Amino acid sequence: MLMIALKLFLGLAFAGLGVWLWRRADHWNRLGVVPEDSVEAKRPRPWLRSDRGFGAAIAWERMMAILAWVFAALFMVSTGLELIGFLL
Repeated sequence: MLMIALKLFLGLAFAGLGVWLWRRADHWNRLGVVPEDSVEAKRPRPWLRSDRGFGAAIAWERMMAILAWVFAALFMVSTGLELIGFLL
């Protein structure tokens, strides 16, 4: 029973992470800038929409959101299968 609760919690945590990442990418896209604190470089500066790599940063953030949702779905499917008796 503890494992089922743990899987449900982790599934919800990954789903929340995915929503947070997707909303963050959407916010950056609407503003047209990736903030300085999200840029990893020797001398970070904000990336503007006209800068090279802006679209790639948005796509990467959205891809990480989708990956988090895939893990959330795997946790939920595993929990469902365990509840109906397919997994031990």
